[in-house]
Amino acid sequence: MGMKKKKGSRRFPQGKRERGQRAGSLDTMAEPPQQRNEERARVEKSLRSSEELLADIVETVPVGIVIVDSGSSITFANATAEEILGLERSKVAGRTYNDPAWKITAVDGGLFPDEDLPFSRVMATGEGVRGVEHAIEHPDGTRVILSINAAPLHDAEGHIMGMVTSLRDITDMKRAEIDLKASEARFRELFENMSSGVAIYEAIDGGCDFLFKDFNRAAERIEKVDRRDVIGKSVLEAFPGVRDFGLFDVFRHVWKSGKPEHFPITLYQDERIRGWRDNYVFKLPSGEIVAVYDDVTERKQAEQELRESQAMIQRIMDATPNIIYIYDLREGKNVYINRKILDLLGYSPQQIQDMGDAIIDKVIHPDDREKVAGFFASFDDLPEGEVLDLEYRQLAVNGESRWFYSRTTVFSRDEEGRPLEVLGEIQDITERKETEEKARSLNRFYSVLSAIDRAIVRVRDPEELLKEACGIAVEQGLFEMAWVGRADEGDRFIKPVAWHGVDEAYINGIRISVDDVPEGRGPTGSAVREGRLIVCNDIANDPRMAPWRDNALRRGYRSSAAFPLRLPEGARGALNVYSSERGFFDAREISLMEELASDISFALASIEHEKKRGLAEEELQRNERYLRSIIRNAPDMITILNNDLTFRWGSPSSGAITGYAAKDIYGRSIYDYVHPDEVEYARNALDFVVRNPGHPSLVEFRFRHADGSYHYHEGTFSNLLGDPSVKGIVCNTRDISERKQGEEDMRRAMERLRSLREIDAGILEARSPAETAQAALRHLRRLIPSRRAGVVLIDTTAQEAEILSYDTDDATSLKPGTRFSTAEGFLIESMLKGEIRLIEDIDLIRNPSPVFAQLRAEGMRSGVYIPLTAHGELVGLLSMESDRPGAFSMVDIDVSTEMASHLAVALYNARLFDEVQRHAGELELRVAERTAQLEDANRELEAFSYSVSHDLRAPLRAVDGFSQALLEDYYDQIDEQGKGYLNRIRTAAQRMAELIDDILGLSRVARSEMRREPVDMSALAARIARELAVQEPHRRVEFVIEPGVVVSGDPVLLGIALSNLLDNAFKFTGGREEARIEFGLEKIAGKDTCFVRDNGAGFDMEYAGKLFGVFQRLHSAEEFPGTGIGLATVQRIVHRHGGEVWGRGEVDKGATFYFTIPGG
Repeated sequence: MGMKKKKGSRRFPQGKRERGQRAGSLDTMAEPPQQRNEERARVEKSLRSSEELLADIVETVPVGIVIVDSGSSITFANATAEEILGLERSKVAGRTYNDPAWKITAVDGGLFPDEDLPFSRVMATGEGVRGVEHAIEHPDGTRVILSINAAPLHDAEGHIMGMVTSLRDITDMKRAEIDLKASEARFRELFENMSSGVAIYEAIDGGCDFLFKDFNRAAERIEKVDRRDVIGKSVLEAFPGVRDFGLFDVFRHVWKSGKPEHFPITLYQDERIRGWRDNYVFKLPSGEIVAVYDDVTERKQAEQELRESQAMIQRIMDATPNIIYIYDLREGKNVYINRKILDLLGYSPQQIQDMGDAIIDKVIHPDDREKVAGFFASFDDLPEGEVLDLEYRQLAVNGESRWFYSRTTVFSRDEEGRPLEVLGEIQDITERKETEEKARSLNRFYSVLSAIDRAIVRVRDPEELLKEACGIAVEQGLFEMAWVGRADEGDRFIKPVAWHGVDEAYINGIRISVDDVPEGRGPTGSAVREGRLIVCNDIANDPRMAPWRDNALRRGYRSSAAFPLRLPEGARGALNVYSSERGFFDAREISLMEELASDISFALASIEHEKKRGLAEEELQRNERYLRSIIRNAPDMITILNNDLTFRWGSPSSGAITGYAAKDIYGRSIYDYVHPDEVEYARNALDFVVRNPGHPSLVEFRFRHADGSYHYHEGTFSNLLGDPSVKGIVCNTRDISERKQGEEDMRRAMERLRSLREIDAGILEARSPAETAQAALRHLRRLIPSRRAGVVLIDTTAQEAEILSYDTDDATSLKPGTRFSTAEGFLIESMLKGEIRLIEDIDLIRNPSPVFAQLRAEGMRSGVYIPLTAHGELVGLLSMESDRPGAFSMVDIDVSTEMASHLAVALYNARLFDEVQRHAGELELRVAERTAQLEDANRELEAFSYSVSHDLRAPLRAVDGFSQALLEDYYDQIDEQGKGYLNRIRTAAQRMAELIDDILGLSRVARSEMRREPVDMSALAARIARELAVQEPHRRVEFVIEPGVVVSGDPVLLGIALSNLLDNAFKFTGGREEARIEFGLEKIAGKDTCFVRDNGAGFDMEYAGKLFGVFQRLHSAEEFPGTGIGLATVQRIVHRHGGEVWGRGEVDKGATFYFTIPGG
């Protein structure tokens, strides 16, 4: 093509024709023929070797080699090119470089201009090209990307005759590059579009500082900085607060350890920026540090606002006087409770949470646990919006029980509508319950007083009266036990004379002294000795109760009271009552019980001494009207007032209580609803609340409800205006209208009961039937307004009537002592039938009798007439008249009828007065005679004991002493037979002395004064066992003693009895190599029974009846020494304690002796 060879052009090895031409020209050189031939052969051989080597290289090189001539046709392609181009070399040869069949495109598939082809560029410039990339398509459609290097070929003259190209298939590489670029693009897109800030750092100076390498858009947004201003800068330079922030140390840790670290949420701040950051730092394989972080400032602010909101709600909850709780029905545990629980029960909210599903067992009173569990179970079928209520008891930390009223509704449900949690409000109603209990207690005491009064009127015998009084105290007064003790002049111990609620053995085991000793310092002894009321409200801890505490606590007694009784003949006594409640006796109960004791004392004095009243008091009857139960408080409503005392918020219960919707009261002043008469009072009370933050005040006023009615409300107002989370006055109010009404009703009922009681007292204080009637009429007229009232005695046999007493405000001819005939028709038929006659208007009576004519003449217009009947016999009638028609109501008739029943019995019993006096005199004479007989018998027994002790024992001592003297002083002069006689004399004398001692001991057991107190039988048995073991230390005896066996009895006598039984067991096991003796307690026939058991000689049960006889023995004295009095002594001691003793045995298999000590 005429172009000259340029710098960098290459020459390709010549072909055979060219080499031949070159060889021909060599032949023409001027050289010797022989020399030229040799040189030519050498050259040809060299050329052939070079050619073959070059051909081998071209064929085996891993790069495609293609030669293109100047016409762009391919003239040569090696094997690799064949593979790269996808064609056999025969098909490649002759194709043009830019043949359309190649479908040459740019790498990205776009157009590749011909002028940019390597051939075009080499031919145009004569320069080689490198790294040209384009794509071609194989005949099978496969697309291949080629990387091409090309260089021009020159002929001998330097002209371009074509080009040589090297081809490389870079399809896989290009695809990897494309994937890598796509991956990088995706990574960059992710990097730039992450919501979290990402910063990449490079460590410098051995990790002493870090340079920013990259910074995404989120980081720019969070830090409010352009990445161009930070990339390449030190982290300490760009963010000077990072060291104090703590993140810089995390960078260094991660860079050194290679382990990722989470840097928790921390506040970052410098002069430019401030905010909360949450960082996660890790190290790349390249050694760079990456920090991924979020700005959580808004979240922290939201959390702070949530905490403040929760704090406000908590303050509101804590300001309410009630407990607010949320209970998980599925888990059976509380999930929320306010701090009011701490004030009321002493538990912190956390303690309640920690109880989990054990809360019912730990906090709810045992008697209410089943009820509470059923209450929560009832929510399974509760309709939406319905509220359930419940009253139950909970236990405080100190064990105290308190009453609560709960209103609860469903708080959350699952997707199927089943309740998950309930929300409740719990109000402490302990005070209300105590008020109700006091009312019931008051009613109970009035019932007891009434029953006692009736008994006083009805019962004639003092001992029977005391027994009935004890029975009434237990059965109607609901005491656990009641008893009356008496100490006559000279007595040192108080004797029980009447009791109820406890067995006789126990009451007889009570040992109480009248002296100032430990056994006399309890309530009973002190009351008898000092003549005043003694109360023990805590038996478990009162030191005065030490001698009786254990026995009392076992029987469930927790408090007691002793009320002194005035008994005749110089005797002193006390009424003792026991309750199962600690702290039972308060001022009211004490006052009523003192009145009860006073009534009993008066009745006893009347029966025993005055004999004027007889048994009139025994059948006094007084029917007590029921007190109205205290009305339950309605559930509280919670409201919040603004500082101007307008309503800002109200709980849902507000509407249920007042009938107002929330929107109706919001913005309205509380004074708009207060009763006009109480607005000034309410202003003063609420002004105090406003002026005194932190001092809750209790305010009571009338509040207008939606229906226009005024209801009494009681509210607690707490000033929380200064609390930023509340900014208001929290009001917790409840409707107490029913309670107020109940209090008024109770006041009226109490007034009536007091008047009835005064009537009874007036009757008891009277000295004659006329005085009795006059006292009754005076009190009756104070209770029932009337112009006059009278008592008329009726003798049905004589058909006569006599005015016994007449109480009037004006002059009348009807005076006490006035007699008239019942044949005149003066209501006699109605009275005999037991009918009450009410005359609404006397003026309307046709043909009135003389008495009614006189009443009409004296201005009386209405009257009521009640028969006085006792023991089925008409005694008389009670009359009341008024100067107004229809003046008497049914309530008046009820009250007067009750008083009439008391009065009738009193009048009836007055007739029996003389007979009682005669019987009392005869009884006193018989008692004196019996006492003299007993005193003579005791003197004779004392004389016999003295005789035995002195007259019999002195000769025995002489016989024993002189026998011993003979043995000692004349030992050598007496033969063995004589010595044997003397020893037998001494033995018999000593045995006789022992027998006398035992007889005297038995006598003293029968006559000694008993002193009951708690006796630890286990300790006593252990002491005796130790003493026995010391006596015969060589014996192998196992004592088995049950601990804690305590009885109530005389410690000296019981020691003698137990010593005899254990001594017998020790003696009769003497033949055993390994003896076993037991003492313990068994339950036999429902009674606690002590026993002593051994594995000794035993006895034949055929002779069991002789066991406890004096001098009775079932074994010989040689085999087992003894006097035969020990078991008789045991029996007498046990019988003196009111118990039983018996034995069981089998020959050679041991014996068991049982005994009971009642009251132990």
